[in-house]
Amino acid sequence: MKKFIITAIVLLSVSSCDLLKIFQMDPFEPEHTTEWYIKNLSDETIVISMRDLYGARTVEVGDSVCIIAFHPRQSKGIPTFDSFFDHWQPNGSGTEQYLIVSSTEDEVLKRWKYTPESAAEDPFFQESSWRFYLEEYDRYPDLELTWVYDLQPEDLAADESEQ
Repeated sequence: MKKFIITAIVLLSVSSCDLLKIFQMDPFEPEHTTEWYIKNLSDETIVISMRDLYGARTVEVGDSVCIIAFHPRQSKGIPTFDSFFDHWQPNGSGTEQYLIVSSTEDEVLKRWKYTPESAAEDPFFQESSWRFYLEEYDRYPDLELTWVYDLQPEDLAADESEQ
């Protein structure tokens, strides 16, 4: 009787949510590569940290660092810049996403946080401020989509940490 009840509970819980889709997914379905980089064109070495970056990254002048990368399945279509905003939502525990640019002496130079207002006003959240590269391959249907933001000294001059 216990086995029947446990089996019924498991079946009800699996059928009542999207867990069945996990078993229907093809683990070998082709994916696209999407990446967002920040290129340091300021006049100093900077340190970049984000909630999802797994540690701070030191970026020398002229170097770049990948801040977001993911591999969406091709069946979902070609990713657009709008998928950038999906990574700025609070995580499951409600922790906000920030991108913090600091000096090597730990002085916060810039702090970006996504809000609808910042998306409308701040060039960092506007697609036109990012360079876009699309790499197609002859032998594979995979696409590599890359966006690069050129971090200028003027980006660091106006800190909006209070937002």
